[in-house]
Amino acid sequence: MAHDTERIAHPTVMKLRGFLPMPTQDYIIDATSQNFAKDVIDRSEKMPVAVDFWAGWCAPCQMLTPILHGLADDLQGQFVLAKVDSDREQQLAQAYGVRSLPTVKIFRHGRVVEEFVGVQPESMIRALVERHIERESDRLRERARGEMANGALDDALILLQQAHELDPDKLEVTLDLAQALMQRGDPRAAQDLLETLPLDQRASDAAKTMVAKVHFARAAHGAPSLEQLRRTVTSTPDDLATRYQLAASLVMAGAHEQAMDELLEIMRRDRNYRDDIARRGLLSIFELLGDTGAVVNEYRRRLARLLY
Repeated sequence: MAHDTERIAHPTVMKLRGFLPMPTQDYIIDATSQNFAKDVIDRSEKMPVAVDFWAGWCAPCQMLTPILHGLADDLQGQFVLAKVDSDREQQLAQAYGVRSLPTVKIFRHGRVVEEFVGVQPESMIRALVERHIERESDRLRERARGEMANGALDDALILLQQAHELDPDKLEVTLDLAQALMQRGDPRAAQDLLETLPLDQRASDAAKTMVAKVHFARAAHGAPSLEQLRRTVTSTPDDLATRYQLAASLVMAGAHEQAMDELLEIMRRDRNYRDDIARRGLLSIFELLGDTGAVVNEYRRRLARLLY
């Protein structure tokens, strides 16, 4: 009997060793080149699809399998786990650049939005998946965008505030709310909101861009018209406060090159004006312009010549 007990392993152990297939539900599927477009690409329009590229000989794959299946069971259909046998589906694995197993790629709206290689803790995988599961805050955000497109800014603000209360850590909601506050003419409230972002979110490109927009919106808030600002700067060229307001107003009008010309002129006239605000303003405009491209490169060269 002792011998039989040792020989017949517990089902869970057998699953871990790859002897038995894991149980499958409608949210755990086998993906092949024949059904990939329908069961992965198309389904990713409605929910995240985590594609697990694995192989029977791969020991780490066997370790990752129960973690992925457990998460799928726990979330009960909020995402799809698609298993791709890389030995049988070599073309599919090559098409998605799989070089190491296991590799997991998370698809949303038809494209890869997250991926990882090797065995990872359940908490990390859960965070990646849940980031792309539609929540009530997402639905409120979409409704708010529709209201803003129709010019109903007050209604959009109410919806975005509700979404932010439900999901205060969702970066996209926070940025949309900051944008709406700016459009309402309250850049100070937008800045206060952005200052609540955690450091990792604040370091994102989207957050940096919004911070730059809010900075210039605050500087331009309540300023005279562009024509009046230009007249003042022409008559009193050393009025750097007005010149900075002009630069900020030009940014808000989309005239980025003219704005950068004014900021460079401030630096020429007073290198230390307001704790080097002109140089910092230039860097903010670079952020707004994606920190790349011919215009950014040209003004970065002009800034370097002025500094050095």
